[in-house]
Amino acid sequence: MNNVHKTSHIREKLAEIIMVTELGYAAGFTASAMGKPEVFIPGLGFVPYGPGSYIPNSIYCNVGRCLTGEAVWREAEILCDISGGVVATFPHEKDFVNPDTKDLLLKYTKRNEKMPVEDQAQFWRYLGDILCSATGGITNVGNYHGGGSPIMEQIAITTQYDIESRKKLVRYIAGMSGGDREALNKVVKK
Repeated sequence: MNNVHKTSHIREKLAEIIMVTELGYAAGFTASAMGKPEVFIPGLGFVPYGPGSYIPNSIYCNVGRCLTGEAVWREAEILCDISGGVVATFPHEKDFVNPDTKDLLLKYTKRNEKMPVEDQAQFWRYLGDILCSATGGITNVGNYHGGGSPIMEQIAITTQYDIESRKKLVRYIAGMSGGDREALNKVVKK
């Protein structure tokens, strides 16, 4: 909307948002692809869940959810930085329909010649709702905590992750005693 998307620092920030988005998607896809008809129960490990059940892989569910949940504040910061103060100071919608102010507002709020100014105004109102409104704040808190807070996701990850096989893998790769080639095979087959 600001017509600055080709500058290097803006592309870098957009790439950061894209990377988090796609990592979240990849984790969700992988969680689905690696799902099984069993569920992890602390103290028991993985147990059958029942006929017709298919449980996504918990590690990848929690990794994706934690990464994307924690990123919401950084993403809001990036959007705020790219958009500038316009989201907080954009004129009210009623001023755009007022015959005394409409033409001047459309003239001075236009930032991109390739886009209708009405679409630009609608975008700034939308982004203002995301970044500056009570609803936007509630949504960001929901995005951060929805599905579980990051600490609960981290607990789920560390209690279910096969850390011992990874220790054996590192020992094997480093040429240390106690290394296990089977640990490598296990990770590669995954």
